[in-house]
Amino acid sequence: MSEVPLRELAQVIRSKNAGPFEVTFDIMFDDPAKYEHVKKSGAINAALLAASVLALSDGKLAKRLETWRKKQSDAVAEAPEDKA
Repeated sequence: MSEVPLRELAQVIRSKNAGPFEVTFDIMFDDPAKYEHVKKSGAINAALLAASVLALSDGKLAKRLETWRKKQSDAVAEAPEDKA
């Protein structure tokens, strides 16, 4: 299964400074099916963001994260399902 960059699914992705040690991300979709597709994939959460930052300086963690992301991607349908 191919991976699709989030920037191709979301209409808006922006970060905001939420304080001296915090940052937030707004990710907005123009299609509820795309949102549900990304949500179901488990691709976006605080733990993954933290692991991604830590993996920048930890090769073993980077490999484990890459393996986990591939497994998650393979478990999700290629395109959102239309439930209408």
